[in-house]
Amino acid sequence: MKAFNRKKVLLIGSALIDVVAKVQHVPETGQDIPGEIIDRIVGGCAYNVANVLKQLDVEYDLMVPVGNGTQADIIKKTFKDEGHELLIEDSSMDNGWCLSLVDESGERTFITFNGIEEYWKDEWFNKVHLEDYHYIYLTGYSLEGEKADVILSRLFKNSTGGKIIFDPSPRISSIKKEHLEKLFALQPIVHSNLSEILELTGETDLIQAVETLQKSTQSEIVVTLGPKGCICYAGKKAIILNGKKVPIVDTIGAGDAHTGAFIGSLLHGQPLEKACEQGNEAAAQAVQVQGGKFKLNIV
Repeated sequence: MKAFNRKKVLLIGSALIDVVAKVQHVPETGQDIPGEIIDRIVGGCAYNVANVLKQLDVEYDLMVPVGNGTQADIIKKTFKDEGHELLIEDSSMDNGWCLSLVDESGERTFITFNGIEEYWKDEWFNKVHLEDYHYIYLTGYSLEGEKADVILSRLFKNSTGGKIIFDPSPRISSIKKEHLEKLFALQPIVHSNLSEILELTGETDLIQAVETLQKSTQSEIVVTLGPKGCICYAGKKAIILNGKKVPIVDTIGAGDAHTGAFIGSLLHGQPLEKACEQGNEAAAQAVQVQGGKFKLNIV
């Protein structure tokens, strides 16, 4: 991997409000089912990863736009209470929100209503210097639509910036092929789950998908497998790192917990396999609590 002296992470993404509702099952078309709202919390992949990095004593900048309105006010207060620096303020519109349906198995289904995080501006990048970061986290949500051109253009202009760690997101099919090709030319570490990597590569076999993707990125690949753990691949042999079976409350933020612990471990000098093991442990802890926020206990 690329060597840097800088021990800092830039998190590019969003913060929005998660309205968490408990349901027996996700409704089919035309159904009307009962549900119970059990929480309203600040969420978003970059924000969730930041909460893990903070607990691992990792220095980071949370590059998420915060707007003006009901959702933005909650986010601002939460950032202040939790000690996250408010890096980008833009009063042109409010932040978005997400309805998170949690079924009886603990699995979550999202319906997202976009806000300012959908409309990236090039000028926001004037708040940061990409060359200051060891790693740059990027979620697939940030590569949907026109904002992908803004973000990728800046990443390409700063070739001395840190190693990109890319989390494709559940909406991987919404990302244009040309944007993925441009990103892969930057040789990111891809940190994906099983369904995302199969969608990303068009393969039906996990190992074949990993090998196909690695040929495009020429970098490390990590695929999370829920309670089965994860697979890491650096171009020679795919290594399975077992997870552990734990009682599941909900899976909100589990992938972000894995990513955060993975990045934090790499930044603390751990090898790829150890970083994946730390990610497995963080994800196992995350699924045992309601919502995406939890107290991390990794030794």
